[in-house]
Amino acid sequence: MKTIGIDIGTTSISGVVYDLERNKVIHSLSKEHQSSINTDKEWEKIQDVNILVQISKSILDILLEKTPDCVGIGLTGQMHGILYVDSDGKAISSLFTWQDGRVLEDNLLDTLQKKTQSPVSSGYGLATHIYNLTLVSRIKKW
Repeated sequence: MKTIGIDIGTTSISGVVYDLERNKVIHSLSKEHQSSINTDKEWEKIQDVNILVQISKSILDILLEKTPDCVGIGLTGQMHGILYVDSDGKAISSLFTWQDGRVLEDNLLDTLQKKTQSPVSSGYGLATHIYNLTLVSRIKKW
């Protein structure tokens, strides 16, 4: 019985075919995705989702071609990143990575830590989302 695993990482996307009966990896490949989007904000760490999807699909296609008897596919990605999607599941934002530092602006991180009484870190999806909400609020007031 063979399964495929795809890991969508910060700098590369990797895929493996694992044979459960033989307890070993039988195929693996990895590709750097270079999906980072450069902006004028040094703290902003975002990526182009279309590039990530395209490379993930191409790796999956290659592994499925090598393993037509695959019985399962598992996906993993950046733990603290955040991506906004519409009601159909389509991306409507870039991927905000775990490295994103927008919450450090305006001492928002300190405020979050005090209000939640928790050790919130820059790059956590919730912290990024709260910053984005405050930005929308500031724009509406403007």
